[in-house]
Amino acid sequence: MEMKRWGTRWKWERSKEVTVFALDSKVEQEKSAVVEELEGVLKEFSIPIDVVDGNLKRGGDVALIQTLLDSSIKDNEIDYNEFERELLNVREEGRLPYGLVVPVEKDKHKFYYPPGQKEQAIFGIGVPDGLLILRHTHREAVRHEFGHMLGLGKHHEECVMDYRCITPVFCSQCKRQIEQMWQEEIYKGRYK
Repeated sequence: MEMKRWGTRWKWERSKEVTVFALDSKVEQEKSAVVEELEGVLKEFSIPIDVVDGNLKRGGDVALIQTLLDSSIKDNEIDYNEFERELLNVREEGRLPYGLVVPVEKDKHKFYYPPGQKEQAIFGIGVPDGLLILRHTHREAVRHEFGHMLGLGKHHEECVMDYRCITPVFCSQCKRQIEQMWQEEIYKGRYK
C-alpha cells in the first residue's frame, strides 16, 4: 500500500472526489447522512475534495460496483482484500478513479477474517487506496473509517480512531497527522 507523503498522491485523490453508492434500498436511506458526515470531515480539515452521491452523479458505475461487491462475497462475508484487489484492477483500466464509499446492509453482511488477521472489522473497513465499506453508518463509524481512508493507520483511545468508535472527535495527534499528510491540498484549497 502506498503511503501518502508530501507531494505523493494516492491514485484516487487525483479525481478530487469521494463518491458514495447505495446498492440496495435499505442503505439508500442512510446515504445522505454518510455524504453529510464525509463532507463535514473534509470541511473540518479544509481538504478540497468533493463528496458526491454516486447513484445520482455516476449511475453508470453502479452495476460495476455491485459486481465487485458480489464477487467478493462468500457465505454472506465480504472478503475486503478481494474487493480491493478487483477495484485496483478496474482502476488500472481507467474506471472508478475516485474514492469509493459503499455502505452495505449490516444484517446481511459481515467481513471475512483471514487466518492470522490481528483485528476484526466490525463497523467497516477503510484504506488509503480509496475504498471504504461501511456496515454501520453512525457518525462515529463513518468518521473512523474515513480517517483510515485519509491515511490514519493506528487505533487508539480517546479519539474517533478508537476501534470501538465511541466518540466523533479526532484527537490532536490525529488532527496534526491529517493536516501534515494533506498540507499541500489544504494550502492549495485555501489560496487558489
